[in-house]
Amino acid sequence: LRGIAEIAGLGDTMDLTAFRSLGDFLSGAGRSTFDLVFLDRRLPDSEGFNAALATLSQARLACPVVLMSAHAGKDIARPYGLTIIGPVDKLELTQPEYLKRLVEQAKNPANQRNG
Repeated sequence: LRGIAEIAGLGDTMDLTAFRSLGDFLSGAGRSTFDLVFLDRRLPDSEGFNAALATLSQARLACPVVLMSAHAGKDIARPYGLTIIGPVDKLELTQPEYLKRLVEQAKNPANQRNG
């Protein structure tokens, strides 16, 4: 996403940090604050979106979560108290304008759904 964010003109406004697993993110989340989290459905240490969202909710994540998947289904339970965007297709994230609109949506609470 870093290169696409730069093409979309977001490079100066975003600091992207990648984590290999949900556990790594949770360890790093205690040392950093995030404005937006992109969550991949196929994390090595998670059983899909619902399990990952439950874990993030328990960790009291305070920023919007963009769900990304190669097969963006709609079978996501939303009782987590998190602001959830998506799921979105990973291929769409390779389009700079789409990524820019998604980031703007995440910044604007009126365009978000709470789950």
